[in-house]
Amino acid sequence: MRLLLLALFVLSGCVSQGHTVPMYEINLVSPEKSLQAFKASCDKPNATHVLDSDQWVQICQSITSLDLMSSDAAQDFWARHFNLSPQTQLAKVSGYYTHELEGSLQPTSKLKTPIYAVPETCAECFDRQGIEAGRLKGQAEEILYIKDNVERYFTQLQGTAVVHLNNGKTKRLVVAGKNNFPYHFIRIPGSLQHQRQWLYQHPEQINEVLARNPSFIYYELSDDPLVRGNRGVPLTAGHSVAVDKTLIPSGTPILLGDRIVIAQDVGRAIHGHGRFDLYWGIGQAAEKIAGGYLTQSTWSVLVPKA
Repeated sequence: MRLLLLALFVLSGCVSQGHTVPMYEINLVSPEKSLQAFKASCDKPNATHVLDSDQWVQICQSITSLDLMSSDAAQDFWARHFNLSPQTQLAKVSGYYTHELEGSLQPTSKLKTPIYAVPETCAECFDRQGIEAGRLKGQAEEILYIKDNVERYFTQLQGTAVVHLNNGKTKRLVVAGKNNFPYHFIRIPGSLQHQRQWLYQHPEQINEVLARNPSFIYYELSDDPLVRGNRGVPLTAGHSVAVDKTLIPSGTPILLGDRIVIAQDVGRAIHGHGRFDLYWGIGQAAEKIAGGYLTQSTWSVLVPKA
């Protein structure tokens, strides 16, 4: 049996099937939601390095409609098919969400800050300060116009956004590229809500503060209503996580505290073992949870039973 997952995850020594830990005694949070997230990865096998062995395929094919709807059935599914790796470690867990904003395909008096497509040339020539000063004007297509550069910054901070256009249509902003300058926090204390409020209360400092983070993202507009991770798998609020893709393969199921989460996204600030960014959904309600979410939790990998 191929234990590709274990080979990538074990930090020291070897893990044998005989030393894994049963899951029956763990009372999981919304196990059916976790299974729905896992099924999304199963349905897109080319998007993962984990679910490509015969054993994983069989596990995916054994998921029933009842498993996806019933908490008890889902709890039994996880316990029936998986044990836990004995390497229980501490994780640092932050939160993220999908930003919502108003936009226009043409500049208006209220919506005039551009969202840029990837420039044909010089995509990596300018940092945020240069772009804010207009250095990209005429060099990159302006695909959307939004309220201001604060909204643009927080959109980039979350990676993606749902855009409600002034023509009544809804689109999604999808990351198309970046300028490859280093990512730095702007270091305003407090939650995302507090940071946004502080910036609006100090308009004379907005450009200076935002320039502390030279990283800048380019976008494309999509009609796809689903929010997807870096490999195209739809994200499930509360059960999809961004991970360091160099260490944790996409599609990996992980026990994070008492919640099973699935590795389905990546993040610029997510590096190293035990660093996770938990997805909380779309809009203001999700922002309230994710905006100040930072906690420690135990974590371990789910290992298929022999």
